[in-house]
This record gives sequence, C-alpha cells and structure tokens, in this order.
Amino acid sequence: MANIETAIKKESPLKGVMGNASSGPIRYTLAANPSAADTFQFEELAIGVRVQDAIVSCSDVDTHATPTASLRVYISDGTTEIDLIAKAGTPSTIPQGGGVARLDQQEGCGYVVPSAGFYLYVDFVATAATFAAGVLSAGVTVSPHLAQGV
Repeated sequence: MANIETAIKKESPLKGVMGNASSGPIRYTLAANPSAADTFQFEELAIGVRVQDAIVSCSDVDTHATPTASLRVYISDGTTEIDLIAKAGTPSTIPQGGGVARLDQQEGCGYVVPSAGFYLYVDFVATAATFAAGVLSAGVTVSPHLAQGV
C-alpha cells in the first residue's frame, strides 16, 4: 500500500448524533495500486445510530482493457462485519470505470450500531490490472434509533 495518502483525521460528525447526520465523505488519494484486501478506515459511528444510507465514489483507477479492480463497503468493530455496498463474494466494480454506488445490502439497511468501535471501511477485493492514480471517497448517513414505543 505504498504511497497511499491517508485521510485527514477529524472528529466525526456522527458522534453524539441527535438527528439525521451524514459523514464527509472522507477522501483518500490513491497514488499507488491498492493490493487485494487493502482496507481503508473511515470514521467511527456512534453507539445506537441506525444506518440509513452509504455512498462510495471512486475514480477510474483501472485503465486496462480487461479491468479487475473491485471493492466493498462495510462497517465493523473488528469482529462483526455488516455489508453496506457489495460483498466480498460479489464486489462492486466501480473502480474499473469510475462512478458512485449506494447502499445495496439488506443487512446494512437499518442496522443499529450496538457498541463502540464500529467504523466505516472500504476494502479493495481485487487490485487494478493497470493502475491509474485517483480518489476514493466514502460516507454514511445515520439517524438516532428510538426504542419501539418511544
């Protein structure tokens, strides 16, 4: 993962959320070809928020005639992984031509963050056949979770 610029770390707008809140999106500059299974960590989600949406944007970082780059977006506390955009077995191909993808996994829609330590992640599942520098951005929209009957 040489030469990959890290995101600017700042206090997440999702900490202590009272109404709907969206993060960033936070951007990484991809100056070198991410290897398969490279993980980009974004912000931490507050305890008790409900995931409403997620978005990922990526430049065309694979200019090969037969591109191979793919990724997935999920939240995790290091033990539990909740897919938001694509899955490891069926990753998103947006790095192959550039574009945007939104929340498309049922398990992530409406997921309530149960404990501290859940972060938004983007994994490159497969590396680019012919790498071109670009930008990777991701963010999540959450709302407070109210117990039933409240």
